[in-house]
Amino acid sequence: MKDLAGERILCRDEAAVLKALREARRQGAAIVPGGSEFPSPPEQGDASHAYLSLAPMDRVLSFDRTDLTITVQPGMTLAALNAALVGSGQRSTLEAPDPETWTVGGLVAGRAPSFSEGAHGPVKNHVLGLRCVDGAGRSLAFGGRVVKNVTGYDLVRLLSGSRGTLAVLTEVTLRLTPVPPATSTWVFQRPADEDPGPLVARLRTLPYRMTRLVVVQGEAVGVEGRPTLIALTLEGAPATLADATRKLESLTPGGEPIEDDAARELWQTLLAFSEEKARHLEAGGAVSVVLDLARRLRPRMVDRRGALVIDALGGKLHYTEAAEESDHDAWWAELKLGEYLNARGAWAALPSDPLDAVHGPRRFGRPSPKELELLLRIRRSFDPDGILSPGRTAWSPAS
Repeated sequence: MKDLAGERILCRDEAAVLKALREARRQGAAIVPGGSEFPSPPEQGDASHAYLSLAPMDRVLSFDRTDLTITVQPGMTLAALNAALVGSGQRSTLEAPDPETWTVGGLVAGRAPSFSEGAHGPVKNHVLGLRCVDGAGRSLAFGGRVVKNVTGYDLVRLLSGSRGTLAVLTEVTLRLTPVPPATSTWVFQRPADEDPGPLVARLRTLPYRMTRLVVVQGEAVGVEGRPTLIALTLEGAPATLADATRKLESLTPGGEPIEDDAARELWQTLLAFSEEKARHLEAGGAVSVVLDLARRLRPRMVDRRGALVIDALGGKLHYTEAAEESDHDAWWAELKLGEYLNARGAWAALPSDPLDAVHGPRRFGRPSPKELELLLRIRRSFDPDGILSPGRTAWSPAS
């Protein structure tokens, strides 16, 4: 086989992935997997690396309606997965900024923003089994296709979120959930200078199934005057949601339900709001800490025309400032948040350009030396020659 450096390799099945990784190991060539497109234009990739696209691997392999599981290839987009489930009475709770481009493999191996993790848990909680090819050129299988037969579950969770540093996924089995009888999305509009904390606290105590609760401030609002928006989604029986409507109407003025199409557009807009922002801070911890951090950032947000999106169920915060370019280290020092976050057991990340296929996000709140040594030992056991996604780290304080 020719020199793999700089090559774009399109894989149509696991055999093609296996062949590519074995040849890469033989040549000592670095290889970077991706669920959909190659880095484009080419200069955004590293000329010394080969790039693996799993886009042709986009089929449903099995769908067990009784066991509420579906097995798909990693190149299937989230939009295609959702379309395959229409009419089945079942759903996936995975979310992505752009369902048409994010793939199942990318969501499982990576970490897309989500506002429903507080209710449904992270992606790795929904992965029952997978097949993959590791950096040693071995075809491996972990977990199972049905809930009762799942074994090796810890290794499934290990590979979920590993960002292509341990293996290339070739098959994923997901746990599904029943489609709820009814859903209702509400939006509250409050003055920009009002602290949203008290209202959020009251909403969190409501005795209903809440799957999202998000606070939006600043440039992310897109409403004249830039008020604070608080959006939530409830699920349940129609009678239960009717009772919730009466409760929400009496709770505070400025709230109203929105139609399903408007709700879908709202959540997609919020998931994607931070894209193409040069300065983007992600932080997480206890909900009280995240809300307090938002209060600390709010004056800066006003001065710098920034934006805040707070997941008040999952305990996460996204803060952005528009800028043509940014020195992340200098910006982090300017924010002066390290001591504050460390004292409260919280974490922060400054993600780099999402098109950078090699270096990934810059993490603050790093592993201890013992944790780092364990991570390196695990990585060497799957990828002894270090050919997979060099420069990436699978460490995430949110894991």
